[in-house]
Amino acid sequence: MSLKRQIQYQYSNLIQAFLSLEIPAWVNSKGIKMVLIVIIVFSGLGYITKTASGASGGYEIHSLEAKVQNLEEEISKLNVEVAENSSLASISGRVEGKNLIPVQTISFYSHDDQQVAKR
Repeated sequence: MSLKRQIQYQYSNLIQAFLSLEIPAWVNSKGIKMVLIVIIVFSGLGYITKTASGASGGYEIHSLEAKVQNLEEEISKLNVEVAENSSLASISGRVEGKNLIPVQTISFYSHDDQQVAKR
């Protein structure tokens, strides 16, 4: 038998096997059909709901990640500003504009093991 004949024979046997299958009588009842339809509908609705909530959760995560990035940039800007304002040149520049009097000598008083500075 040729390969083509073998394939045709196998195919016809497969089709014959599917056509010989019979669905049990209890599956053909209206009650079972309604139950299956309800199960399919609720499964579809559950799938859609879960997919939609996952998509909205992803959007929220993306939004929060953007906020985190903005806050990290703001923190780095504030750190630069703190470094600039705590430099000796910045502090001495701000002191000069205040008309402060420099301290000549500092003397410390000790009272009950506590030191207190006096001008």
